[in-house]
Amino acid sequence: MPVFGWARAHRHWRRRDWNTILFSNESLYNLNHANGRARVYRRQGERFAPVCVRQHGRFGGGGVMVCEQKTRLIVIRGNLNAQRYIDEVLNAEAISFMQRNAPVVFQHDNARPHTARITRARLAAANVNTMQWPAKSPDMNPIKHIWDALGRNVRRNHNPQNIHELTNALIAEWNNLPNNLVQHYVNSMRRRVDALLRDRGGHNRY
Repeated sequence: MPVFGWARAHRHWRRRDWNTILFSNESLYNLNHANGRARVYRRQGERFAPVCVRQHGRFGGGGVMVCEQKTRLIVIRGNLNAQRYIDEVLNAEAISFMQRNAPVVFQHDNARPHTARITRARLAAANVNTMQWPAKSPDMNPIKHIWDALGRNVRRNHNPQNIHELTNALIAEWNNLPNNLVQHYVNSMRRRVDALLRDRGGHNRY
């Protein structure tokens, strides 16, 4: 579904509708805090101009789901393929969480591990309803802001020297994130959709 059409389809959703969505995402965390950041020099008013925005593929370094509450943080070392996604994310956490908190609709993006045939078969076997998510679009997932908060807290409160220490720091700070912060970002979904409509599917402040 094109991103603008997706926004039009969800423009009338209220908080109660978004609170039925189990958002999911993966983020890459490195011991190197810079993590590929690049400076962009732009004129006033060009913040979201296409020339000032670099789009890139997403890589799963840690999987997590949020809706009205957090699940546990799932840390995945190495590359995430469809079988690992099923074993370490869906079977280990997501499916049982959705069954305990039904009715819930599962959101994940169009990364290959998510759209693989075996993944779709596993979700269908568990009677999981999935939310259609636009491909190659400005990312409306509220978890992106959660990841930013998590990264800041790790950098502020820890100095991990190896992968084991980084893993422990991520889990500790994830557990310390208040649920009202999660809810705050889920509640922003209506504003995100409005921004997407206003900018005709282009990049915006979210």
